This record gives sequence, C-alpha cells and structure tokens, in this order.
Amino acid sequence: MAGELEALVRQVEISALTINERIARIYDALHALHDLTILLHRVEVGKRGAAEAWHHESGFGIDAYGYYERLELLARARAGEVDPLHQIYYADARVAVDPLARARMYAMRDMAAAIAGIKERLAGLAWIYYQDATGFAMTYPMHDPCTVVPPDFDWHSYHTYVAAGPEANPARKIRWAPLNLDYGGQGLMVSPSIPLYVGDELVGVWSFDVKVDELIALSGIERRRSRTTFIVEGDGSLIAHDGMQTVVREQGEVFREELASLGGDFAELDLDDMLAQRSGTRELVDSSGTSLRLIYRAIPNLGWLLMCTVPTRSVLENVERSFFEAFERAKAGDLSHRIADVGGDLQAVVDGFNSMSASVEETLAANARTMSALEASRAHARALFEAAPVGLALLRGLEGEIVDVNPALRRALGREPRAEQVKLGRKEPSALIGERLPALTPQDFRGDLEALIADALACGQAGPVERELLGRDGQLVPVRVIGRRLERDDGCFVLACVEDITEQRRLQSQVLHAQKMHAIGRLASGVAHDFNNLLTVIIGGASLLGLDLDEGEPRELLQSIEDAAEHATALTSQLLAFSKRQVVQPRRLDPMAIIERCQRMLVRLLDDDLCLSLRVAEDLPAIRFDDAQLVQIVMNLVINARDAMPEGGTIEIELTAEDEGSAGPELVLRVRDEGEGMSEAVRERVCEPFFTTKRTGTGLGLATIKEILDGAGGRLEIESRLGEGSTFTCRIPAMTTAPVVAALEPSRQGPLEGLILVVDDDQLVRDIAARSLRREGAEVLTCAGGHEGLAALERHADALRLIITDLMMPGLSGRAFAEKVVAAGWRGPILFMSGYTDDEIHRQGISAQSRGLLRKPFTPSSLLEATRRAIADSRP
Repeated sequence: MAGELEALVRQVEISALTINERIARIYDALHALHDLTILLHRVEVGKRGAAEAWHHESGFGIDAYGYYERLELLARARAGEVDPLHQIYYADARVAVDPLARARMYAMRDMAAAIAGIKERLAGLAWIYYQDATGFAMTYPMHDPCTVVPPDFDWHSYHTYVAAGPEANPARKIRWAPLNLDYGGQGLMVSPSIPLYVGDELVGVWSFDVKVDELIALSGIERRRSRTTFIVEGDGSLIAHDGMQTVVREQGEVFREELASLGGDFAELDLDDMLAQRSGTRELVDSSGTSLRLIYRAIPNLGWLLMCTVPTRSVLENVERSFFEAFERAKAGDLSHRIADVGGDLQAVVDGFNSMSASVEETLAANARTMSALEASRAHARALFEAAPVGLALLRGLEGEIVDVNPALRRALGREPRAEQVKLGRKEPSALIGERLPALTPQDFRGDLEALIADALACGQAGPVERELLGRDGQLVPVRVIGRRLERDDGCFVLACVEDITEQRRLQSQVLHAQKMHAIGRLASGVAHDFNNLLTVIIGGASLLGLDLDEGEPRELLQSIEDAAEHATALTSQLLAFSKRQVVQPRRLDPMAIIERCQRMLVRLLDDDLCLSLRVAEDLPAIRFDDAQLVQIVMNLVINARDAMPEGGTIEIELTAEDEGSAGPELVLRVRDEGEGMSEAVRERVCEPFFTTKRTGTGLGLATIKEILDGAGGRLEIESRLGEGSTFTCRIPAMTTAPVVAALEPSRQGPLEGLILVVDDDQLVRDIAARSLRREGAEVLTCAGGHEGLAALERHADALRLIITDLMMPGLSGRAFAEKVVAAGWRGPILFMSGYTDDEIHRQGISAQSRGLLRKPFTPSSLLEATRRAIADSRP
C-alpha cells in the first residue's frame, strides 16, 4: 500500500493539530495575564500613597547606568545573584518622576509567581514580558536589564507593542508580531501579544517570545533525506525550513526567505486557497525539475501552513506495492483494504479499485448480515421454543409423528433424558422424538387428537381439546391441546401446544372442596343457634344431675354425656371455623383444665394400640384464648398423630412454659408422634389450605390451627423427618399475671341473693338456666319473650338484681328488649346469651368479646360465673 504517503499525511495532520493545541494554551495564558493585570490596575493603581511608600521603603533609585530600580537588587543581579521570583523592572529616570508609572509598578509588584508558573507549564517560551504605556517594562526570566537593552530603550517602538497597538490591531485581539531574532540571544522567535485597555486607553501589552525551533519540533514529522518540512506564513514568508538560512545584519533585524525563492512551482501556489481548504495534497515540480507531492495542513490560529514534500517517484513505488498488496488481500478474501490517495493520473485508477472493493465488500457484508439475522432469528425462535413454559411439539403428517419437542413437554410427561444419558451425550428412545402424539393417549381417546391434527392441517388451527397423556410410568397427565398449522420449506407441520393442567385441575378441586366446606359452614351456621340451645340443655342437665349422684356407674354415664356434648360443641366450632363463622371469645384460661377436658374425649377416639402420654409442668401461666379453639387445636393435633401411626405407638402431649426468646413468656403445647414423619417437600406445604396426604382428609386441620395461632399472636413450629416421627409445637403468648389458681366451686362462693329475670324463647333453656340459678339461692322469674319480659319488669323492677336475656328472639330481639328496659329506667346489669355466630351478634351491635355476653352452649358453672361477674361489674 502507499504506506509512506498515508503515514506522512497522518503525521502532517497530527503535527498541525499539536502545534494548534500549543497555540491554544498560549492564548489561554495571555488572556489570564490580561484579566489579572486589568484587575490590579483597577484595584491598586489608585493607592498613590501606598505606592509612594513602597517605592521609598523598597530602596528605588537611579543607578550609574541610568536604570530606575531597587539599587540593592540591581547590584545582586549584576553579581549573578538573581532571584527568579524577585521581580526586576526595566525603567529609566523618566519613570522615577511619573506618579502614574510608579503606581502601576506598585500594582504589579507580585506578578513574578504567576509569570513563573506560566513559563513552567508552557515549554518553548523563551520570554514573557509586559510593556506598560508609561514606559516601563518587566520580563521573565529575571536578569540584569543592562545585559539586554539600554535604559532609554523605547518599548513603544518594539515590534510586539506595535503589532498589538491600536493602529495595527483595532480589534484589540491577540496579534502575532513578525518573525524576529531574540535580543537575548535565544534564536528565531515568533511573538504573540495581547493589548490591555481600560476603557479606550491602552495601558500596556503582554507578549510571549516562542522559539521557532520548538514549534518545528512539535510537528514530530519524521525527517528523511527525501522529505522537506517547512512552515509558511499566509503572506508567503518562510518561518522555518529544513535548509533555510537566517542572516542577521544587526540586533533585532531578520532577513527571511519567501516561499517563491524555492523556485519551480512553489511560486505558483495559491496560499489563500490552501488556507481555505485547510488540508490537502498538491503535485508540483521544484527548481531542479523533480516531481514532488506536497502535503499541507493549516494552523488556523496563526494563519500558517505546515508543509511536507516527498518525491513523486517514491510515491509511485509505494502505489505499485499498494496495488500488489491490495490484489493479494482481495484474492485471500479481504476486501476491506483500500489504496491511499495518490493524486495525479493514477488517482482515477485508485478510485476505481477502491469503489469496486467497497461495492463488493458491502454486498458480501449485506449477505453476511442477512445470514446473521436469519441465524439470530432461528436462534431466537429456538430459544423461545425451548424456554416456553407450556409443552410444544412439532408434528408431521396426519399420523402426528413428533419431530421436535421442548423441555416443558418432556417434564410434564416425565420423559426427560436421564442424567447418565445426558452425561454420555445420548438421546434415549423415551425422549418422545419419533413417537406419535395420539399414541400417548389412552386407546379410547386417540381419535380426538387425530381429528385435532387433521383439522389443524386443513383449517390452520384446531382445539382446544382436554385429554390425558401417558407419562413415563403410565401415570395419566391431564393436558389441554391446541393445534396450529406451520408451513416450512421442508413441508407442512402442526405445532401442538400441550398445556399441563394438573395444577389447574387441583385448584378446581380445591375450589369445589372450599365451596362444599362453605356450604357445610353455612349449614352449621344456620342450625348453630338451635343446636347450641339443645347442647345447653344437655350439658346443663347432665351437670346438675351429676351434682346429686355419688361416685359410680351412673355418675360415669353422666360424665360421658357431658363429654359427648362438649365434643359436639367442638365439632360445631370446627365447622364454623372452616366458613369463618366461628364465634371467637378469648378469655383467661387455665390450660390444664382444657387439656384434661380434651383427654377425656380423646381416650374414646384412640384405638387400644395407641397410648396417650401427658406431661404437664407446674405453675403454668394463664393465657387469653378462646377455649373452643384451644380444644380444637388439641383435638386436631392428636387425631393427626393417630392417623400417622396406623400400627400403634405413643402420642405424647407436653404442656410447659418458656421465656427464652424476644416474644416474652409463652405457653408451649407440644404433640409428638412416632409415625413415619414427613419429607421436606411435604413439610413445606403441610400448612397450605386443602393440602393433605390422607386419602379422605380435608387439608384444613393444620391450616386452621396456624390461622388460629397467628390471630392470637402465637405461632406453629413443625419438626419432622422421614422415619423419625413428627413434633408440632404451639406457642401461645402467656398473660403476665401470676400462675393460674383453680377457681372456687360456685357452691363455695356464697349463695346468690335477689331476683333474676331470665328471658329466652326456648323453654328448655329457660328451665335449665332457672334450675342452675335456684340451686345457688337466687329467686328466678322466667319469660318467653321480650314483651313478656317488659311486663315482668314493670311488676318487679324494685326487686330485680339482674336481667339475663337471649340476644336473638322472635317478636322483640334481646337488643331491642334491653333498649326498652333502659328507657324504662332500669339501671341494673343485663347479661346477653347467644348461640349465633359472630356475624349475627355484630349485626345486633354486641361485641363477641364483651364481658356481658354468655356464649351457648354453656354449663351451669359458666352461667353462674357470668352471673356473679355481671353483678360484680355493676357495683359502684
């Protein structure tokens, strides 16, 4: 390739940019000095008194040579002791008597540090100097002024001051002075200068002397014998040239060669056009007749041109090599190579080759892009096929032969390649490829899938059809199948979307189960009031009868009746809990009493090969809990333990108190079994509603327990491993009061006194309540409804101590009855009774947790407890 020419073009381009960047930094420095000096003039020049004092204290005077400076400083400078940061002025005797000049010298007394910093950052600066309009100057580096210029030197005539002044520079911008030879002996210089104006008054000029050799060195163009590098001003003056001779007649005067002096076609170059084009190449002939290639690049801030010439013959040799290399690369398939511009007659050939190569390259690139896009599309489609969450199978022909299948369908049917097959890179036959999709359906239903495939091929789509497919082990997997016709280059296929609906069927089953349980709950809720009234009579009658019997078989039979009634109460509560209709009435409980009650019922539910072990710690704390729900928790856990041990074993119930965690003191109930235990997968789901491992289970037992405990601020913990049994731990927040002490029997609390009115529409409930109260010494008046109760109140208001009324009664409800009683002037206690659910109680405006509510079914003892509490609460 024309590597040398290309490299040279790049070098010229980079060199011009490098020089231009250096000039930009010089401009920034000049502007900074301009702004700082103007600021000092405005702030400091007016301080004439301070200026005069400074001149006097600093020791200014006129030395033997006529310089006005600090005499001691000049003496040290002439002895070679120059402090680079101690400023030295160029001033003569005229300045000594000019107050304005002296004030400006004072204003600029500390400029040395700023100037030194600029000199250090900008390599290639020979001098930095300031020329004030009053006639003094200062330069950096510092030196003895008499070694450079005489004391009466007119700085206003210096070329930099003239170039920046108002006549040559009305725009007041940075101007470059003509090429000059340094007074200080540092060679050829170019000098940018910036004028300083206060209003329309020129107060001074800042200038830099830049070494031309440094600018040429910045170009970095590799020097060869066949090359010539030079810098030309826009007016045709040669600033630098590899062979230029600079002749000095006297100090400060320079004779320069013109570009035209190089002879040949150099004199014909249109420099204005080249500056306008900024860069390019030209062909010319020098004074010896040698054909040259000229490469140029403008340096815009200076109006200069950086030029380099190379013989055309060497360019042609490079072009020949470049063509040969380009052809060889094209033969090898590399069409990205381009031949560099050579200009002249060969440029058309170069352009034609480059155009042809670009066209062929673009065509091949377009083909490659098309192929790449096609491959990407195929890969994307394949990725979607593989990652689809539903099963996909590509079927061929009416037979429905599977030619492709995605992992989701293999997983659904359990037909994934075994690990050992994958490791060996083999496909096992059971991976579905080659099988017929209809053949995966039981014989009686294959026709449905065959019809779906035929319809999809004929009409474009078919389905959905819900059927069951055979898995690896013969297990039937319910699926929903939709067919879509898919036309490809290799034929017409059917894309079967096979959705595993096992989970959907399971959810449907759960919904149906939930609906059934809801219906059961509604049924239980509907009969709860009447059923609880019956249980109240049964429990109350058995309890009262038992009080008159001695120990023996009749007493045991009565206890069995009570236990059965309590079990029926718990069963009703569980049914209501399933439908969210349970009446929750938390109160202070003795947990041991609840466990003993459950123990009596559980003994009758356990087979002979099961042993119930009870471990109870001393000083158990009281808890605030619903007693029916606590019974429900114990019963469910023990029955689950029973079902987990069909071969028999021991069920252990442990009741203890713990206070080890951040939750505070807790009552801990643990139920352990010796069954088979649970796997981790089962353990993670065992508390999900409707999840069950029993053939006839509801899946609601543990879910209900967890919900009850969560609502009470407790928690359920499960420990279980296969073959090691299971432990269920219920943690219930304990009350912070003292341990539970058994309450005194009602008969030991003293007799009830006074008249009590009992209002209930159920005669059996009225009778059992009246019997229970009369046994404790109370007088009891019963009424069958609210209106009858109002009449009784009117007759016996003065004697009444307590009114007990059913909440829901025909005619006049218990709540309405109570309101009329209060309106009639009654100020005594009212105790409500109800066997209805939370919803019904709340609709009557009564809280299910109220102390003034007695829940049915109740025992005589709970009736007496509620009665005494109501009377006690009413006392002032």
